[in-house]
Amino acid sequence: MENRSVFDCQSAIESEFNEPLRAVIAGFIPLGMTRVEVAETLEVNPRSLRTFCERSDIHFPLRSTGRNERIRETRRTHGRARMLELGGRRQCLTAWAEEYRLNVKTLHKRLRTRTLADALR
Repeated sequence: MENRSVFDCQSAIESEFNEPLRAVIAGFIPLGMTRVEVAETLEVNPRSLRTFCERSDIHFPLRSTGRNERIRETRRTHGRARMLELGGRRQCLTAWAEEYRLNVKTLHKRLRTRTLADALR
């Protein structure tokens, strides 16, 4: 992550996007990007971006559904997920919970004392 301040890069970013910096940053919000993701995209320090957003009255949503889904998918595909098999199908804990419409924490608790088949009932 870059240590460049958004204030130092303001003119370069505005000339690259051909828009005022406020419009550039606000344009990322409908894409479901978080402030940190925008800072990474613009290659600026996230703290300076937060300061700029506060001064410019730009508000990022507290919870981004797109971000949550990206995190969930990353966990599934990068080996951190707990894989469980039932009936010849192998899925992560989150996928089983979604399929059976259970809360992941509930399923996790049930698995402490039960088999997967019993926990999904």
